[in-house]
Amino acid sequence: MAAFRWVAVLLLILSFTVVKVCCKFEFTNINCTSLDPEFMDVAECFLKSANRTYKYLTLKTRFYKLPINNIMIRVKVLKRLNGYKPFLYDFTLDGCKYLKGKQNQLIQFFYDMFAPYSNVNHTCPYNHDVYVEKLPISYLDHRVTVVLPVPEGYYCIHSTFSTEKRAVFDLKVYFQIS
Repeated sequence: MAAFRWVAVLLLILSFTVVKVCCKFEFTNINCTSLDPEFMDVAECFLKSANRTYKYLTLKTRFYKLPINNIMIRVKVLKRLNGYKPFLYDFTLDGCKYLKGKQNQLIQFFYDMFAPYSNVNHTCPYNHDVYVEKLPISYLDHRVTVVLPVPEGYYCIHSTFSTEKRAVFDLKVYFQIS
């Protein structure tokens, strides 16, 4: 009888210990649309699977009207629940003002998701094309499972970029966390 109690206590203790929770980030699609072809064009926009473990996103834009002195960005996070529905975040920011101060922690989290792989690293004006080069899923997996854990599901980050009060670029990145 005493042995049964010890086994029961041991099972109870083991049931409350969590060894490791594994989540996995995976791109499912990307959609890049230039809304003003006279202002800019999308040179490259794709997901690539180099092998089973190395997958990345590449986005390159080409601007025809330079310099870019102001940029407004609207970011919406959507979760798939009978269609994509708003999930937690929907905000608009002045990109040039943010890059001068970097004071908002929420915006900093989204900026840090792509900044090490991009040339968006200085304040306005922008006199060159913008790119995000080979953004790997391993980096994003760490950001959305360790830095700020996100529940499992299918998501879309929908960003609309505007300048001179007109929308010029629409970006939708679809991903899954399992």
